[in-house]
Amino acid sequence: MALLTFILIFISALIFIRQSHWSALKIAYSLLAMTIAFWGFFLFACDFDLPFGLRTTILDLIMVPPIFTPLLLTYIVYNYSNPFETKWPPIILLAVHILQIFIFLDLSFHGLVTPFRIEGGEAIFKGGAYYYLFSAYLFCSIIFCIGKIYTNFNRAVYYIKLHSLYLGFGIILGTFFTALPFFVFPALNLSLNFLFVFGILFSVWITWIPIGQYRLFNLDLIDFRMDLKEPNISSAIIAVNRIILNKLDSEAYKAECMKYEEERARIVLELSQKLIVEKHRLGQGGSFQEKTREFVKKILSLFIK
Repeated sequence: MALLTFILIFISALIFIRQSHWSALKIAYSLLAMTIAFWGFFLFACDFDLPFGLRTTILDLIMVPPIFTPLLLTYIVYNYSNPFETKWPPIILLAVHILQIFIFLDLSFHGLVTPFRIEGGEAIFKGGAYYYLFSAYLFCSIIFCIGKIYTNFNRAVYYIKLHSLYLGFGIILGTFFTALPFFVFPALNLSLNFLFVFGILFSVWITWIPIGQYRLFNLDLIDFRMDLKEPNISSAIIAVNRIILNKLDSEAYKAECMKYEEERARIVLELSQKLIVEKHRLGQGGSFQEKTREFVKKILSLFIK
């Protein structure tokens, strides 16, 4: 299952990179997905009967990918609400994360962070002080990021509330499923199962939606035109987002709907007036019929994509 985790998350990360258009925020999230993927790969590789030296090296490096998680996650949380003008987190927070990267990388290369030891030819879980210290740092960083998202949810406009809801849910879900192999599975001598793989994959994709598909949370939400020719998953996500927005702030959402209706009514009235003028100017001839067809197309484009 660790191999399946690596394959699925790695493929997902490649998809994220392909869709990133080199956006700093999307690249950061793709790298975050990569850390989860390679962590799964090291978990898979440590179970193979490899030469002792190579196997020991793999065990020593098994915690290297998660070392970069706090910095990447913090960067994402500080920028998800404004992805077009990304910025670095506060300098003190940034310095703490960079310092811990160097410290725990050095400890990992010396085999002090890994929770596994080889005994009798098998990898046995024996987490030491540095492992639990890093785990505490990792999960405290995640809790801090969730707190930041919660603050944005309470203070921001309702579009950002929607982003925060998706991002927070995805991170909480991902934290739950990654905590299992960090603490629960090793203590109970359990291996990864399909539920874990599905859970972590689902959390990776649900968190990607507000980051990689930003239009579904602002511009496309107030575009109520229907796409009858090419229905897709995006239409379902937009419909769900509208329901959530209506629950979060019904007055603000209805105000946006009224703006949309008033704008469409204004355009229809303007087009109708132009058509009346053309009728008087052209009469009932072929030219007027052509204008009528153009009028119908413009009206349809207001409501159908």
